[in-house]
Amino acid sequence: MQLQTLSTRAMQDGEHQGTLMTDYTLYGMGASLFTGKARAYLLHHGIPFEERKAGHPTFTGEIVPKLGRWIIPVLTTSDGDTIQDGTDIIDHFEAQGAGRHSVLPDDAVLRAVAHLFELFGGEGLLRPAMHYRWNFDDDNLAFLRVSFADAFPPGLPPEQHAAMFEHSSGRMRKAGAAFGVSDATAKMIEASYAEFLGLFDAHLVNHDFLLGGRASVGDYGLMNGLFAHLARDPHPAQLMKARAPRVFAWTERMNRPAGHAPGPWIDAVPDTLKAMMRFVAEDFLPEHQAHLRFTNQW
Repeated sequence: MQLQTLSTRAMQDGEHQGTLMTDYTLYGMGASLFTGKARAYLLHHGIPFEERKAGHPTFTGEIVPKLGRWIIPVLTTSDGDTIQDGTDIIDHFEAQGAGRHSVLPDDAVLRAVAHLFELFGGEGLLRPAMHYRWNFDDDNLAFLRVSFADAFPPGLPPEQHAAMFEHSSGRMRKAGAAFGVSDATAKMIEASYAEFLGLFDAHLVNHDFLLGGRASVGDYGLMNGLFAHLARDPHPAQLMKARAPRVFAWTERMNRPAGHAPGPWIDAVPDTLKAMMRFVAEDFLPEHQAHLRFTNQW
């Protein structure tokens, strides 16, 4: 059965505007790092959907028990399917050919590059995302108190809202520390992130997206770290606008339906993209290799 909904999604509060007849419901948060990847794909490819907050009674009462844990994003369909994880949500539509174009080029080299940045966006940008969200309370905290209400039951009294926010934000601060965010690493995180912003901004001088005139799975991966935390929270958003305005414009471009036919993929890897790949090799590859060694030993 189709759902007729009034969805109210603006980029500032994480909801989608307009009256929609849709088979798809996306459960997530405006502040959620991984929801950003799935939402950007749905918006950019013009797939009609309703977005519901993670505090919606249907999510907490039906979806969470079905999954066995609280986790977002989750997409449900009118056929009864429940799909969890941004990558799996994208793969669901790609398998049906439902997008405006494939998010993977035919060229094997470009496919490898796309997957590299999909990985880096979801894992390699976690430290700056957590650092810039939780270590600048003077700028961010009031905004986060409002934004985190997406995950709470509607109509909470102020004291219960405050208690739930303290609990949720406390867990996230501990997660940031587990990812390696600390006073000792803060300056290194900031320097690394500034370098990446500069490299990506330089690449976007001549390209609308990572691999040319259309968004790849690498772009959606980068939206993980670069949107909800780093382009939306007040302190890092101002930093991105000032230091990398093309990157900020790219996040806006990723968050709206494409208004024209997709352009071509690049013919070859340009020097600006090679510089970004060099950065990933130096900044993230040793960590990834260490993860693989640990997992293999285990």
